[in-house]
Amino acid sequence: MSQSCPVCAVTLEEGERFCGECGSYVDWSANESVDQTAEPVPAGAPAGGPPGSPHPPPPPPRPTAPVQVPKVSTAERGDAAPAGTPPSGPPPSGPPVSGPPPSGPPGSGPPVSGPPPAAAPTLPGSDWKPPPTPDALRAMALPVSDKPAPRHPGAQQPAPQKPGAPVPKARRPRPPADDPIQHGDLVCGQCGIGNKPTRKFCRRCGTTLAEAEVARLGWWRRWRAKRTVKEAGTRPKRARTGGFRPRVPTRLLALLAILGVVGIGGYALRSYAIDGYDTVRDRIAGTEEINPTAIEATSSQRGHGPEEARDGVSNEYWAPAKAGDGRGEKLTMRFETPVRLVYVLVTPGISAEDEELFLTQGRPAELNAVVRRSDGTVEVEELELEDRIGPARFGIGVSDVVEITFEIRRAYQGTGPASRTAIAEVEFQARK
Repeated sequence: MSQSCPVCAVTLEEGERFCGECGSYVDWSANESVDQTAEPVPAGAPAGGPPGSPHPPPPPPRPTAPVQVPKVSTAERGDAAPAGTPPSGPPPSGPPVSGPPPSGPPGSGPPVSGPPPAAAPTLPGSDWKPPPTPDALRAMALPVSDKPAPRHPGAQQPAPQKPGAPVPKARRPRPPADDPIQHGDLVCGQCGIGNKPTRKFCRRCGTTLAEAEVARLGWWRRWRAKRTVKEAGTRPKRARTGGFRPRVPTRLLALLAILGVVGIGGYALRSYAIDGYDTVRDRIAGTEEINPTAIEATSSQRGHGPEEARDGVSNEYWAPAKAGDGRGEKLTMRFETPVRLVYVLVTPGISAEDEELFLTQGRPAELNAVVRRSDGTVEVEELELEDRIGPARFGIGVSDVVEITFEIRRAYQGTGPASRTAIAEVEFQARK
């Protein structure tokens, strides 16, 4: 059931106590009391009046007697008047004087001496009194003085007072549970109920919504509201009356699916987790320098064998026997016990101090570090070196290492004749 606003004629929804356009109060009980104010039809009378007439004829108007204002005599006003003078004007009209009717034909009866006494004029339903005289009105007036009232010299001034406690900020009341706030509603600051964005006044208390806050709900609450609210015309599915109805444990299946995803993801990422744990341990425990127990190479230049790459001196170097870039040449080093190899330092060229001498021979630009563990598994690390003098540091982070091989993949060409790709020094740092 809908109703229009009595002021601006805007269509209202059921239950709105105040108009959303002009804020006027809406009385919903007016429609219900229309039928109760109709005049009842007397028993035995036709409901529709005489045949052929659509509506019953209205009742005739009741005759009303004209109300005459009595005139005040001069005696009542206080003026002197000759006794026995009849009042001027037409005779007073009104209801006949109660009493026994005169007997005999009209005109017969005892003789009347003088005019008949005039009846006191009265108004129906009230006692009439004459207006006051001008002297009485002047006596009732109070004298007014233009001078201000004198101040008393000993008047006490109000004493200073401490400021009171601050008034706590009014909290916005919560809306009722059966009328939740929707996304985008204007929240009334007085009663806390949600209103449509097109309204200007609250539908419950009539407070203006000019400074009302706009409700912003999260995606989860909006999604739940869409699932709980059903569209118009939809009906719930009927339950089966007979036969076997399988019950699917949706919560159990969802829990198993989540556990499966977590398990598969953890198994796939276990290597990253282990590496992260070992990296943290490397930083906490620290590193120390270790030496290999065996060194060999695929080929060596005379006077520059593989042991020169681990003698602790940067002006001695290892170089392949064949001149050129040395692509495919290998340098292998072994450890007596498995170690956690954290860093590898490679010093390219034939010197780490003299730059002119450094440029005369070739320098490795890219190396493949093949790391072998104690269980036989192999891991390959690609090391790219810049063409500059001094050692280059690389993070390996492999546990249980027993052997490492450096293979030349690319090199920088030297300026001298018959230059070879040389490595001056190789250092290892393991976890303590």
